[in-house]
Amino acid sequence: MKKIIIVELNNYHTECIYAQVLYLSKSGFSVEVICSQKTFKHVEYLKDICPVKSYDFSKTPSFLKLWWYLLHQKNSITVLNTAQGNKVLKLLTLPTFNKVKYYGLIHNLKKLETSNGQKIISKKINQYLVIADYLKESPIAIKNGVTSINTSIFPTTDPFQDITKRENIWITIPGNIELKRRDYHWIIDVCSSNKLPNNIKFILLGNASKGDGRTIIERIKKEKLEDHFIWFDSFIDQKEFNGYIQRSDYLLPLLHETSSEYILYKTSGTFSLSEAFSKPMILHSNFRILKKYYCTEFYSDIPEFIHLISHQPTIKCKPYDFEKNRIQYLKALQLI
Repeated sequence: MKKIIIVELNNYHTECIYAQVLYLSKSGFSVEVICSQKTFKHVEYLKDICPVKSYDFSKTPSFLKLWWYLLHQKNSITVLNTAQGNKVLKLLTLPTFNKVKYYGLIHNLKKLETSNGQKIISKKINQYLVIADYLKESPIAIKNGVTSINTSIFPTTDPFQDITKRENIWITIPGNIELKRRDYHWIIDVCSSNKLPNNIKFILLGNASKGDGRTIIERIKKEKLEDHFIWFDSFIDQKEFNGYIQRSDYLLPLLHETSSEYILYKTSGTFSLSEAFSKPMILHSNFRILKKYYCTEFYSDIPEFIHLISHQPTIKCKPYDFEKNRIQYLKALQLI
C-alpha cells in the first residue's frame, strides 16, 4: 500500500489538510500527518483517521529528524502542505538521493516568479498544486505547469445552538481581523455614510482581541455602529465557527475592488468556506471572472451593494462534490 505523508512545517494552512486526509483514506491509501508543535492542536482530531505527529521546527535538529524519517519511508510520497518559505527551503536543501518524491501546495503563485528561494525549492518539487481551480488558468500557473486541487471541506461538528438570529440578515466576514487581507474600513464607511436596514448585521468571525481587531472595533464604537456589527473577543472554536457560517445569509471576503492578486496568484479562505458550506459570497464586479467557479453575487457600486444585502439571497449554491474532487486530487498526485 502506498503511503502519503502530508507535512506542514509552518504554523498556518492547516485547514487544507482535512480534505486531503479524507480523499486519501477513503481511497484506501495509508496517510500520515506531520506538523509543527504549534499547530498540532489544530489537526489533533485527525488522529481518529490517521497517525499525526509533530516536531519543533524552530530547531534545526527537527529538520534533520524529519529528513531522515522521510528517507526511510519506502513506497511513499510527501505532500508539502505549504511548499514555500524558509522552513521548506531548509528541508529541501537536504539531499534526498532520489528517495523522496515531493508534491507541494503553493499558496502564492507570484513566488514562482519573484523568489530565488522558491526557484531552489522548485527543483525538488515533482508537481505544484493550487487549492483553487481558477488559479490553474493564470499565466504563472500555465507557465510553471501547476495543477489544481480542491480542499473545501471542513470537519463536521454538532449543531451549535447558542445563536439567536431572529429576522436579521447576517453577512459574515470570516478570519482573523487583518487590514492587509480585508478592507474593513470600507464596510465601516458604508455603514457610517448610509442608512442601512436595522436587521443587517456584519459578523466579524475572528478573534477581535488580536491583530488589527482592537483598531477596527474602536472605530466601530467611535462611529456608533455597534448595532450593525457582531464580534468576538476570544478564540472561536470550530463548532461555534461552523454554526455562524451555517446560519449566515452571505459571506463577504471584503476584498478591495482593485485586489487583482486574488484573481492572478492567490485565493481567499472565504472562497473555500463558501464552497464547503454552500453559502453565497458578495464580491465587487471586478471579480466577475470567479462566477464560473463560485456561488457569488456581484455589485458595481455602494447603492447596489446595499440593495443586495438588504434582501435574502435568491441565488442557489450547489453542494460540494466530494467524489469529483477526490478523483481530481488523486490525479494531481499521479495516484490514478
